[in-house]
Amino acid sequence: MRREHRWAPTWLITAIIGGALAAAPVPPPTDVDVTCQNQKVQVRWNYSRADLHSRFTVTLKGNHRKDLAKGFVELSTVEHRYDLTQHIWSSEDWYMSTFWVTVTATVGGKQSEPALSRTVTFNNVETAAMTCRLDFPPAELVRTDVGAKLRFSNPFHFYRELKQAAKPDPATFSVEITSDYGNEAFSCSVKEETCKRDLVIPEGANDCITLDGILFAGNLVDQILFRKSEHICAVAAAKNPVVIIGAVLGAVTIVAIFTIVFVVTKPYSPQAPLVLPETLQWLDFRKRDLHITFSPEDTLVVHPTPRNTEPSLSSSSSCQESRISLSSERQSSNLELDNQGGASGDEDEDELVSSAYDFPHLLVDMGEGDMVTAYRD
Repeated sequence: MRREHRWAPTWLITAIIGGALAAAPVPPPTDVDVTCQNQKVQVRWNYSRADLHSRFTVTLKGNHRKDLAKGFVELSTVEHRYDLTQHIWSSEDWYMSTFWVTVTATVGGKQSEPALSRTVTFNNVETAAMTCRLDFPPAELVRTDVGAKLRFSNPFHFYRELKQAAKPDPATFSVEITSDYGNEAFSCSVKEETCKRDLVIPEGANDCITLDGILFAGNLVDQILFRKSEHICAVAAAKNPVVIIGAVLGAVTIVAIFTIVFVVTKPYSPQAPLVLPETLQWLDFRKRDLHITFSPEDTLVVHPTPRNTEPSLSSSSSCQESRISLSSERQSSNLELDNQGGASGDEDEDELVSSAYDFPHLLVDMGEGDMVTAYRD
């Protein structure tokens, strides 16, 4: 007897496979590793399933001595890496602690087992799988008469993350200077923006140095080590661009001050009086205020009124006093007007002007339409 094979429906096969996959556990991330490059801290991992809906929970943990509750930060991302820098450098408790990371994958509402990283710390007295160090800030060494002057930015201010971190005032940065002529150490406080040191270099000695640094926490026990600097050799002050710029600005300022003082305090020397050419003296004379009086010799005496602001004229009698002869007819006519007391009315207003003076005034034509006021003696 022949048997007939019957295949299960497609929907049933799909349901069985989907149920099996749903029942399978979510695989955890692999190769979770925390790295530090100078002050930057990052965690990376790999994941086997290329699922667009995978999400990862990153948990940062640290052995905070003061408050264990603070040593826990939970973060979320869909990437396979996460930058932890801002969290590590948020406070002295964090950057002086030993920390590690766990990463958990979430797919379709189900979570994987957490994957653990190695332990990391910046603190030299802590025990961890990896201890991170910081780069020494750039330094300059300028030659002086007796040695050299050392200066560099304080790491508490040079590193933005460290500057913004919450830290106590007793925190300090200790520096060790190594040279061919010996070693010496000094420190600068957390409040100093620039660390400075005057060095005495023996004559003929090599003026190159190297620098080591240790950043101490407020308890003066926890510490962060710095990488040793490259060789730093002294340069002449003239080759230092900061000194050159300062010298130029100083010289410009001094010149500007002396110029202003000279201009302000320069004594005033009056100029010599202006002597006009003879042909122009009469034009200048005509511009002056004149008083004209009758003299007994039947002439008008013209007296120029001096002006303090006008330059002095020539001493010739023609410029100081001008005598203009009047006809007897004109003089008689004016005397008759004077005896009548101005009774001739409006017809003589242009010729005779009454005023508070003792003598009547006359308008006299000096030629070319120039009129002057005169009065009779």
